[in-house]
Amino acid sequence: MQENLPTSMLGLSQAEAMILQGLSALEQQVADLNGRLDELKEESQKSSLKDWYTTGELAREMGVTGHTVRERWCNQGRIECEKHPGTGKWRIPGHEFERLRRGGRPAGY
Repeated sequence: MQENLPTSMLGLSQAEAMILQGLSALEQQVADLNGRLDELKEESQKSSLKDWYTTGELAREMGVTGHTVRERWCNQGRIECEKHPGTGKWRIPGHEFERLRRGGRPAGY
């Protein structure tokens, strides 16, 4: 918008100039709200982290087989994981899942 020019140079009436000012203020408020929305989305993603993920969940997220996660990554110590004390199945802590999801690679890759 041409908000720095006097309204007389733009050929606007006083009412049109007031509308233009109101639209400009609304534009700024929408930009501020969009910024806050992005912040809230990021916070929501962080708070939705689970404590533990299964090897199947990690495999789906990474586009590999469950066998790769269990045998190549967990058994060979390439990612942070531990066996569930009750089931004996591998499980991946939430922070490790998130690291890998964001592009981190298992050790040795």
